[in-house]
Amino acid sequence: MTVPIRPFTPDDYEPLVAIENTVWPEYPGTAEEWRLGDLNRDPKCLWARWVLEDGGTPIGYCGYSQSSHNYHPHKFYVSVTVHPDRQGQRHGSRMYEHVVAAIEPHRPVALRMETREDYARSLGFLERRGFREEQRERESRLYLKDFDFDRFTEAEERVVGQGLEIRTLTEIQSDPDWEHKLHRLITEVQRDVPEPDPATEIPFDLWRQRFHSSINRLPDAYLVAVDGDQYVGLSYVDRCQAAAYLDTGLTGVLRSHRRRGIALALKLRVVRYGVDHGYPEIRTWNERNNAGMIGINDQLGFQPVPAWLFMVKVIRADGAE
Repeated sequence: MTVPIRPFTPDDYEPLVAIENTVWPEYPGTAEEWRLGDLNRDPKCLWARWVLEDGGTPIGYCGYSQSSHNYHPHKFYVSVTVHPDRQGQRHGSRMYEHVVAAIEPHRPVALRMETREDYARSLGFLERRGFREEQRERESRLYLKDFDFDRFTEAEERVVGQGLEIRTLTEIQSDPDWEHKLHRLITEVQRDVPEPDPATEIPFDLWRQRFHSSINRLPDAYLVAVDGDQYVGLSYVDRCQAAAYLDTGLTGVLRSHRRRGIALALKLRVVRYGVDHGYPEIRTWNERNNAGMIGINDQLGFQPVPAWLFMVKVIRADGAE
């Protein structure tokens, strides 16, 4: 008997997160994070999700979405996830075909999926369906137990000596225009993050909604470099709700202020937060050609683990019917 694929409902958050955490145990999530992610979606971005259910029990899910960070009306991110105990039974194939059929009326020009390079089954699934590697991101981890701050005694002094300040999110909130300044800084920094498609600006109201609804934000681990009344750089980490590590959110400096040691000083303050609060590790991801940021992370002692592969399947030429 064919296992049915049905539309997602709010009752599915918990069982689907449990499946996701079984497939990717190193990256546990929570139902609350998923709910907030859905509530904060960009209205212009299309998305849908379905559940594969056997005897009333979810055993997998699939869906599609679009990115508000790199928005294109005809490019879609596809997800297909099957519980490990039920893999190898064509459930993934059926869900993939279901998602592709659902996307087709939207005239897709490209589909994107991702996996980690050491997940051979997942990689084979994508390659057999015509996906090719588009971007590779190096994941690396900094283990904080024995971090040696003595190697960097002059890093923050160098920045302060240039007349700049490093402030926490808590501290910048005394500035009545902090939200708009921070939004502008992030928008500028995002434009230089290596991505397959050009960055698109997140509207201020949507950015503000997402920012203030975050349950993972750590105000004192959110650092901003300030030059006079201008915000010129930032680095921050978020807590993981379901495990004891910190995730790097974004590190970047305006082009006008690069090569002045600002990014290193910011990241050191983030590391100090992690050490002082007993976190065992910080994780970060960098596009493999982002030599500047990878160099800073290597200097700090981040150690690479298997990379993430972002795969693409071109459906038709961009703009073609």
